[in-house]
Amino acid sequence: MPEATKQKAQSQVVLHIDVDVFFCQVEQNMHPNLKGRPFAIQQHQDIIAVNYAARAAGVKKHMAPKEARSLLSKVGGIVHHVHMEADGRVSYKPYRDVSKVFIHRLRQFAGVGVIQKASIDEAYILYVADPQHQQHGLTNIQQATNLAQNIRHAVLQELHLVVSVGIGANKMVAKLASQASKPDGILVVDGNDALHKLLQSTPAARLPRCGGKVADTLNLAGVHSVADLQAWSSQQLQQDLGFAPEQAKQLADWSHGDDSSPVIERPPPKTLSIQMTLTPIPLVMHPSMGRDIAVAGGKAGLLEPLPIGATNFRERLDGLLAAMSADILGRVLGDKLEEDRWPQKFELQMRAFRNSDRKSKTAVRSCGFPSPSLLEAVHPSAPCNAETGTGSKLEAALVANAVKLSKNAAAGLPATWNLVQVEFAATNFSTLSAATAPSIHRFLHQCSSLPAQPAQPLTGVEPNQALLTDIRKSAILQVEPDKVYPQHSTGNMCSASTSATAVAHQVSAGAGNDTERSESADCLLEPVAFADVDVEQQRQMLRAFEVSKALSTRQLGSKRTHTGRDTKQAVKLSKLVHDTGQRTITSLFRQG
Repeated sequence: MPEATKQKAQSQVVLHIDVDVFFCQVEQNMHPNLKGRPFAIQQHQDIIAVNYAARAAGVKKHMAPKEARSLLSKVGGIVHHVHMEADGRVSYKPYRDVSKVFIHRLRQFAGVGVIQKASIDEAYILYVADPQHQQHGLTNIQQATNLAQNIRHAVLQELHLVVSVGIGANKMVAKLASQASKPDGILVVDGNDALHKLLQSTPAARLPRCGGKVADTLNLAGVHSVADLQAWSSQQLQQDLGFAPEQAKQLADWSHGDDSSPVIERPPPKTLSIQMTLTPIPLVMHPSMGRDIAVAGGKAGLLEPLPIGATNFRERLDGLLAAMSADILGRVLGDKLEEDRWPQKFELQMRAFRNSDRKSKTAVRSCGFPSPSLLEAVHPSAPCNAETGTGSKLEAALVANAVKLSKNAAAGLPATWNLVQVEFAATNFSTLSAATAPSIHRFLHQCSSLPAQPAQPLTGVEPNQALLTDIRKSAILQVEPDKVYPQHSTGNMCSASTSATAVAHQVSAGAGNDTERSESADCLLEPVAFADVDVEQQRQMLRAFEVSKALSTRQLGSKRTHTGRDTKQAVKLSKLVHDTGQRTITSLFRQG
């Protein structure tokens, strides 16, 4: 590490705030009967969290629930199931809610310069020194220690959570210090002696990404503590132990307590997702899970597989999709309040599993995420919940999309296989203002209700009133409100070529700016120019309209394409408008 970087690292102070046994504390606060008891938390067939009393009884993470239950029964403990919704679905919502409040509370303390959320239950804080405290002779480390004590006290009193704090010169040292201070403690690493003591007492497997096979490799090489790594150079780790160059250099730096990674504010996640895992084999629920719960539409008290070809497959899956839609919508609406953004893409993933050979197959389908403008009640008599979206048109649209995508995805999965996982994802976020911008469909709908504009009939010509009424309703040929267009006041109808030129000129003038066109809905093209035009003239005018539409599209920055493709684009536009119940100049010409 360069000398300038070392000096900067020595002058900064980093705190690592970690909630002790986070899931256990959240469950304990929701279920007071768990307080003072050894317990572990089960999710599916896995133990995902163990409190300290249960650890003393020999229970470990990822132990089989049956084995954990046997150990805990001897000391009066229990295996408690992770939070489930009323329909039996596993839900992390209460844990995410507590995490959100925890991080928000950390931001409110003086001295918190940059905060980096590391996971659901931990965060790094880059301490910013207070000049007033320095005047009283307090060092940065002493000020950071006072901050840590204030955080621990406030979080315990307000959120009923016990946290441990590590303080050091960088993120890695602070992280190792907080782990060493557990449970319910503070460890300050100030000076080389304190650092050397921490590195000697910390197992090498506690370093980031050093578990599993990496830990086995280090143990075989006689590396048990972080300090033991100091005997190995980066080159030796590569040549003798087979580490990649980047990983070997990182391990060598960590062995001396060096870490150059900065404390940075992480951007919001690019994707919000939820998933539901289903069993491929029948399983009887343990009494602690509730024998009256029917998971994913199956039998009560039984974790029942969901074969894709089953007669009740759609019924069970549709109920699950509706519940999951409510979950993902709640997360999206919460994210909207915090980040002022909205997803543009909705993705559904379904995974099927064959028990005989343990093969799996995944189908992924996606569509646009419904607009936030749909956040209104489906029925006025039953107002929707603005925080969760329950009972809104937005929720109904999301459920409909999920059902449609699932039908498409299931068609590509073998009927004899079991559905074992369903996942929703909201992604491709944009600003909320962009997501709520008027769409072409809303624009056309608004134009359909415009009042008819009075027309000035030509001298000596009886206008076709039905044709004039249809043309007035047109929402395609818009012109700029401040632009003056020539009036046709002569006794004879203008020639076909003159009419075609007028159409091309006016369409081109009105297509230069999307915003101007949408705001000038009451300025319609002078309708009398199209009265009593014969079929040949209609065809010429149609061609002029399509050519001008192609030119306007190019002016808006689209790719240059050949005339045939531009014509298809105009025809497609005509069909789109027909679908929305509107009449256009193009459709009138074709009817002639």
